[in-house]
Amino acid sequence: MATGTASAADIARFEAGVERDLAALGMGGQLTAQGAAPKSYLNVLRVNDSSARAYLKTTFPTATGCTLDWGDSGTQSINTPSTVATDQQNHTYTQSGAYTITLTCGTNVKTSSFQATVVSSPNVMGFFDEYAAGMQWNGYQPVDGIYTEKGFKFSAPEIYITNNIWSLPQGHGGLLMACYQQESLTYFETTTGQLFDLQSITAGNLGAPVTIFGYDSLGGLIGSAEFTNATNYGAPFETRVLGWKNVARVTCSGDDYLHIDDLDVSVHTPD
Repeated sequence: MATGTASAADIARFEAGVERDLAALGMGGQLTAQGAAPKSYLNVLRVNDSSARAYLKTTFPTATGCTLDWGDSGTQSINTPSTVATDQQNHTYTQSGAYTITLTCGTNVKTSSFQATVVSSPNVMGFFDEYAAGMQWNGYQPVDGIYTEKGFKFSAPEIYITNNIWSLPQGHGGLLMACYQQESLTYFETTTGQLFDLQSITAGNLGAPVTIFGYDSLGGLIGSAEFTNATNYGAPFETRVLGWKNVARVTCSGDDYLHIDDLDVSVHTPD
């Protein structure tokens, strides 16, 4: 199951697919009254692990009425016939689970499924804060290619600890990891090789966007998350609630640095 937040490129690709679908159904563009049998269309984009966006369109007469049911007791009336190229409706789930999203127009029913993962507010674990507090000056300080803390190893071609710089909250330390070389060179994992769960990461980038990838012990991709909030330009850190389970390693790729403020992680106990 894909996790993380849909990037602008992901959304653009999805919406292009919606346009192709509608064109194939003869429902492209802004519709006017049609003599053909009425139709409906529904497709759902995973915006992030707990939020869905429904793309829909109908040609049913107003008297028929259409309803969108999100599967969690949330429902809403949908204008029909559609007067826009594509109607979009957004919904955020408050509990994890499998949901069936249903568009009903009279006896015509379209469905789509959504698996929601809702993670509680992240724990403040204070990664990098103690090291940063001992720095003799504010800004950033280089460390060797491997940095260890709280049972985790951070490795990159360049690593810096940051303090009182680039949107970091007062009293917080940060970690800069260079992501612009091979993805395999920039990563973090446990020092013992144990699997871990990554509930959330609070981070940003410097300049160009960077993306993190979570992998399981077999090298399979668990999920990814892109950061475009350039902290060195004043953008605030963003907390991405990921809910990644059984993670062996998290890597980074991009044309700049990943700037981590904190992680909410839990290490599995040995068998």
